[in-house]
Formats: sequence, C-alpha cells, structure tokens
Amino acid sequence: MVAFISSLAVLALAVPALAMPASNATAELSKRAISYPNFQNVNCEGLHYYQKSHVEAAAKKALAVLKTGGTVGWRNTWYPHEWYNREKFQYAANCQAKWYEFPIMSNHKDYNGGTNPLEDRIVLGSWNGADDIVLCGVMTHLNAPTVNGFKPCTLY
Repeated sequence: MVAFISSLAVLALAVPALAMPASNATAELSKRAISYPNFQNVNCEGLHYYQKSHVEAAAKKALAVLKTGGTVGWRNTWYPHEWYNREKFQYAANCQAKWYEFPIMSNHKDYNGGTNPLEDRIVLGSWNGADDIVLCGVMTHLNAPTVNGFKPCTLY
C-alpha cells in the first residue's frame, strides 16, 4: 500500500512536467517576430503622439487579425487591408510590398472595429504569411495633400 501511494505521488509530480513545452517549441516561439525600425516615439502632424509600445500593440493586433484571415472594421472599411503606397513613401529595404494598413488609435487602445478608426495608421510589409512581418512606418490622414491620402508620421 505504501509503495502504491509513493508511486501515485511521483506520478502526480510528473504530470505537470509533461504539460510544459519542449525546449525546441520555445525556440520556435522566439523565432516569431515583428521587426521594427529604431525609434521610441511617433509624431503625427504635431497632433497625435505615440510611444513605441502603442505602435507595437497595434502591430501585434494587426498581425493577429491577418493570421486569422479576418478583418475588423466600421461601415465599409475593414482592416487590415492592402495599402498600395500611391504616395510613394520610401521604406527600409526589409519592408517590401504587399503592404497592409491598420489603425492606431490616439486613445492608445487596440482597434477592434465597430467605431471610426480616425486618422492614423501603421504600415506593415514583408509578411511571410505566418508569424513574421515588418513595421514599415506610421502615417496619418491629417494634413494630407490629397483627399483620403496620407502623410508620413515622424518616428524618432
């Protein structure tokens, strides 16, 4: 009887260890990445300011929605959607088309649809169809030279 209880105790301690990810699974998770340019803050026309953490949160939300194949939106506009860079913004070499735009909210909350996304967007590119994507920049409709056009925000 004592041997049975001892065996049961050892088994009970071993079960949680079986639920832990293997070391190679942890390594796989570390390979998943959103690449960012070097910046700490963003200034959109002197009216909206973002910290890097806000931009990172918007990029993570956009990637999560992209991976599901879904969108979030308001009225007839759904995000993320492809952005064609008609403004011809220049991005780093690691940020290649197909580009996607996704709202970044001046209240610093995730955009989940159901409301007007207002003026500011992040731009993502070089998506591998899975977990890797590049943050190319941030842009705004504020003071844009054309209707529905964009101006780049300053990353600093």
